[in-house]
Order: sequence, then structure tokens, then C-alpha cells
Amino acid sequence: MSIALLAAGWFGITTTPPTRWASALLGGGLVAGVLSLVLLLAKSRIALATQAHEKEADELRQASALANERYKLLTDNLAAAVIVRGAAGNILYCSPYTEILTGYPVREMYTGDTDFFERIVHEADRSKYVRSLQVTSHGEPFQFRYRFWHKTGLL
Repeated sequence: MSIALLAAGWFGITTTPPTRWASALLGGGLVAGVLSLVLLLAKSRIALATQAHEKEADELRQASALANERYKLLTDNLAAAVIVRGAAGNILYCSPYTEILTGYPVREMYTGDTDFFERIVHEADRSKYVRSLQVTSHGEPFQFRYRFWHKTGLL
């Protein structure tokens, strides 16, 4: 046996097998039965809302993964050096073209005790490079040009 309920403001008809609230209604505990029914409907509504939020979160995660994949495809094939730094200034990503411009393998850019690019920036441009790091740490847009030494020793 099941009991169908329709309550205004809820998701619609909820069909549920008889439970304690139904026996309380039938056995004379009307208030307790109604409160149990309201609690059951609230739990049902929360469960449905949770499922909807989980579905939306999954869709957002999938969209984010697709966008990240597209950006990586773009930066991996761009004829320019793309360097992404974390809030602490550490290098999070270097595009493959960075290796062509500098002559150094990308893996070397992620390692070391000092800033890789500060080491290869020409001495006369080093203060501009340090200034660019300061500007970006505050989230300001910038455009600086500086020379750097290629691994072959060319400027």
C-alpha cells in the first residue's frame, strides 16, 4: 500500500509507503503524524535539491575541465612564451615555446633555488624584470620588455 500526497509549494506528488507518520495519523496521534509527514516531505525536498546541486556541480566541473583543455591546447601551440606564476611567485606553467626562446628545457624552469628567469635576464634589464614581478603580485596588468640570455650565450 502507498499513500500519495500533494502539498502546495513542494515538488509535487510524493508517493511513499506507509510509515510511522501514517500509523500515527490512523491511530489518533494527529499532530505527531502531521509533523512526521512534514519532516518526511522536507527530507525528500532536501534530497532532491541536493541531487540537483550535485548534478550542476558535475556539469560545472566538466565545463571547467573542457575550458582548461582548450586553454592548454592554445598555449601549447602558441608561438610565444606563456608563463603562469602562483601567488608566491613560483612557476606553475611554462608553454613549450619558452624552451625554443630560451634554449633551456622547460623542466629546468620549474627547478632551482632562485627564479629561473631572473638568472637569464640581461643584467641591464634585471631591475625592470623584478619590477614586473612586483606589479603582477598586486594583480596589475603590465607590459615590460627585457632581454635575456639564450642557453647558447646569445642575447
